[in-house]
Amino acid sequence: MRLVITGVWVTGILVTWPTSISSGATTTTVSDEQCSVETINNLIVFAAIIAFFIPLIILLYTNISISCVVRNQYKKIQAQVNSVWDNSTSRQYVRSRQRHAIKTTTNLIVVFILMWMPYFCMSIVYVCYPDNEIVQNLLYYFGWLGYANSAINPWLYAHNRDFRSAYKQLLTCKSEDWARSGPK
Repeated sequence: MRLVITGVWVTGILVTWPTSISSGATTTTVSDEQCSVETINNLIVFAAIIAFFIPLIILLYTNISISCVVRNQYKKIQAQVNSVWDNSTSRQYVRSRQRHAIKTTTNLIVVFILMWMPYFCMSIVYVCYPDNEIVQNLLYYFGWLGYANSAINPWLYAHNRDFRSAYKQLLTCKSEDWARSGPK
């Protein structure tokens, strides 16, 4: 777990590193103005690709892969224990739980895409039309739409019983693993 957290921090630092370096290169002289604007535009496109479009591809691939694995796993289990599961209610329960898990993750991903994609697409449009007031206003409002995603996520997670119980255990420190070993 510590390795994952370290990886997230290192990735965040590497993604923001070009911005930190270039901010010192911005000057107020007229001769360097064109260079500074090009550098900032390149960073905007770089940030959009690194912070949204590449993770979006990974997210979609992962979600589709998980859905396929769950379906295949259900079919294998159903074939192996068909004789044991005389009760169709048990089958329906397992199937509904799997469907619910896939639906929850799909909803989270769709909401994430709908709320953040306008901002990142508009940031690339802003690179082409930085002086356009409509583009500037849309970029501002789409940025707030993306931030609103953070407010909506807890509501989306709250509709899943497993997430609710996991968060309840985490927030009250009642998890058996947490109580035995403490934070890791």
